[in-house]
Amino acid sequence: MLSERQLRALLVLFDERMQVITSQYLTAMGEHIKNIGSLLPSDVHRLTEMRRSGLNTERIQREIVKSAEISVADLNTVFRAVAESNQQFAEQWFGSSRTPRVKGAPQLSTPIERSIKAQLRVTAQAFKNLSQTTIQSGAYQNAVDAAVRAVQSGVTDYTSAIRNAVREAGRDGLRVQYPSGVTRRLDTAVRQNVLDGVRSLNNDILQQLGNEYGADGIELSAHALCAEDHLPYQGKQFSTEDFAQLQNTLERPFGQWNCRHTMFPIILGVSKPVHSDEELAAYARNSQELIEIDGRAKTRYEWTQEQRRIETAIRQQKDIANLAKASGDDTLRREAQANINALQDRYAQISKAAGLAEQPQRMNVAGFRSVKTAEQLKPKTEYGTMKSYREMLSERTILRKSSSLRSLPMKGSADSITDLLDEDGVIVLQRRVYDRSGKASVDFDTSDHKRPKLHPTGAHKHLYDYESKNPRSGWKPLSHYDLAQNKDIIQEGVNYHDAP
Repeated sequence: MLSERQLRALLVLFDERMQVITSQYLTAMGEHIKNIGSLLPSDVHRLTEMRRSGLNTERIQREIVKSAEISVADLNTVFRAVAESNQQFAEQWFGSSRTPRVKGAPQLSTPIERSIKAQLRVTAQAFKNLSQTTIQSGAYQNAVDAAVRAVQSGVTDYTSAIRNAVREAGRDGLRVQYPSGVTRRLDTAVRQNVLDGVRSLNNDILQQLGNEYGADGIELSAHALCAEDHLPYQGKQFSTEDFAQLQNTLERPFGQWNCRHTMFPIILGVSKPVHSDEELAAYARNSQELIEIDGRAKTRYEWTQEQRRIETAIRQQKDIANLAKASGDDTLRREAQANINALQDRYAQISKAAGLAEQPQRMNVAGFRSVKTAEQLKPKTEYGTMKSYREMLSERTILRKSSSLRSLPMKGSADSITDLLDEDGVIVLQRRVYDRSGKASVDFDTSDHKRPKLHPTGAHKHLYDYESKNPRSGWKPLSHYDLAQNKDIIQEGVNYHDAP
């Protein structure tokens, strides 16, 4: 059977196809809006522009149809691979003597062949429905309207006038609308169709194999991170009748609504459980352990759902960046990049704190290229900060040395200064400057630490280089700039002397 890792790898193929289509859609929209901005007020005719947006969405619709047809052909291959891998699993589980063997690929029984064809029909219909849905082009049309109004009104800053509309259109991405009125992002809809199809087929074939081998029960698979509603049952064995009753009592039955559990056929009293009670208890503790991050306590499983939300938000911001690039809005593109950077930092923080694996492939968007943010383009001071030294001094934090505080923290607020006073709260022993990312950038020590041979200048500084094995450098003399900025605590001829 296909593992979750194999299934995720399989999804990449289908994801990439739809991402390319979304990228084409956003690029066409962006170029269209950019072209409107180059027209004179007398040249713009709203109906003509709306018709052009309609032509673009029709072209994208044809691309979805083409991709859906290719995907259905691939699904036939995928489904057969699922069936054959399950056949091999069954032979190992029940014994190869229970089924005929042929050279090459496993021989599939007639019922299993029927299951493959039936599930392929269902999934193929889902893809066909997807290709026949209406592209939700309201955001596109709103952006076009805003662009037309901006040109007709003669605004001098065209891109600023339509930025909000472009931002909203990029956030929506390429959405499809079903007859019921429900809308989904194209990539989400395709991912769900593939997952539902493969998992449904997987469980159907396992059930059919169980029937062929005389199985009278099932064992639920178990994974280390499990939703609370399925946690009490995973890894357990049930008779066929008991499991059917359980399914009828659950609000979210196994095998449905994005459930990742597999129902393995077993022979009660003969098939040994895959997982011991100790392993299942460890899985439960792992899933339910409360982890506090920035004052918010959630279970480890709930933090995985936060990961999924951040992954979606990053894809949305990358779509905005792609649209902004095509429309010529460099400011919006850099704004989206800043959001991406912040979301990626949050994602890394949550993953590390909760002990969760990162899945960068879930954040891929076709055509996206990162750029420097507006903040990254600003000139930096000598200490890697964005604020002026005078401003940081006026807002500095003052700490007093004590038995519980012997040194300054390595991390602080971005673009800030912290002073460490002696235990009497009179003399500044050290001043630490934190750069724009909140890391220690430079230390100014105001004395020779009663070791004049090691610090012949008296006061001195230490620089930080985080690419080095030992980030904090040895002592260094002060520059004229250093002396001018820190004259409140370091003065030439008093506590600082030129090096001999």
